[in-house]
Amino acid sequence: MKKKIFFFVPLLIMSFLYSDVKDLSDEIKQDFKKYLNEIPGIGLILDEVEYEGLALKNFFFSNGKRFIVCPPETVIEATVDYELHPEMLETLHLHHFIYGLDPSGPQGCLVKSLGYFESEGSAKLEIKAPKDKGVYQVRFCHGEALTYEAAEEVWWNEGNPPEKTVMGIIVVE
Repeated sequence: MKKKIFFFVPLLIMSFLYSDVKDLSDEIKQDFKKYLNEIPGIGLILDEVEYEGLALKNFFFSNGKRFIVCPPETVIEATVDYELHPEMLETLHLHHFIYGLDPSGPQGCLVKSLGYFESEGSAKLEIKAPKDKGVYQVRFCHGEALTYEAAEEVWWNEGNPPEKTVMGIIVVE
């Protein structure tokens, strides 16, 4: 009789503990989903970026935040303040500062420069969300070429721009 009770009690305890763990796991998943919806990419999104002669700050989507959740292929507007530092650029080269999404690629040119004059301003960006669901990072890149099309190949040839240029997150649902 003792052997049967000895076997039954641990089995009862294990089933009780398993149900608590399962409930706890569901609770953690819900908390994590809430966290992702409220602040995706925390610690990843930069307030300011200094990258190869370009300083960026005050990046915001049209919703006033640095992250946005949208359906596939939505055109999203964003703004960013920029400042060019020509002393860090080669003169007589056409510099294109490109923005786009990691991992899907370049989307447009923020500003061009010959590397002579300081320049600053606010730029309005149009970013098209990819058709595939997922999490995408808004990144910036620098390419030297005569045309934007040639400069954007830098994005692909040298790999995605570094993580130090991430200023926004787009979640496509």
